[in-house]
Amino acid sequence: LIQRWDPSITRDAILHWFDVMLPDGWIPREHFIGGESRQGIDPGRWAQLPYHANPPSLLLALETLIESGEASRPYLQCLY
Repeated sequence: LIQRWDPSITRDAILHWFDVMLPDGWIPREHFIGGESRQGIDPGRWAQLPYHANPPSLLLALETLIESGEASRPYLQCLY
C-alpha cells in the first residue's frame, strides 16, 4: 500500500530489513531494543528459531518494486 503512495519509503524499509540480516541470511521478525522492550514478554518467546518463518512479504514487496521499475540497478546492488 505504501509503495503505491511513495515507493521511496518502501525502498528505505527494505534496505533497513536487509541491514539487520544475520551472516547466515536469517532476518529476525522482532527486534528487542533495550531491557524495557522485553518486559511483559515471556522469555520463552525471546528466541527466534530459523525454522519458524513468515510469508515472504519482504520478497513480494521487492518483486513489486522491480516490476514497477522503482528499483534501480544501484539500489539492487546495494541490497546485495
